[in-house]
Amino acid sequence: METALIFCKWVHYATAMSLFGGSLFRLLLGSGAAGIDRPLSAVFRISAALAFLSAIAWLMLEAANMGDGWREALDPPTVWLVLSGTSFGHVWAARLVLLVSLPVAAHSARRVPLAA
Repeated sequence: METALIFCKWVHYATAMSLFGGSLFRLLLGSGAAGIDRPLSAVFRISAALAFLSAIAWLMLEAANMGDGWREALDPPTVWLVLSGTSFGHVWAARLVLLVSLPVAAHSARRVPLAA
């Protein structure tokens, strides 16, 4: 279980860095980035999906780790206890809100022209 948790965290942090780095790269290029918008958009979609899936898996693995084993990963009361009763759960929920709001913010930012 520990190996799965480490791998899950690695995937989550790698995709979060990819999303942040790609966003910063796109912002710094400004209007001269028209040629990379399509490939960068694909990277964003893949990274966002992997970040979401790894976040869900991380929550389940933490529930299993804090509970009595693998059965606890799918036990709704245990998962809710991890979410509501631990600092990990509160931080996890905040990260998920940010991850879900990222596509909305990115879509809104496309409509605003960047000053060169």
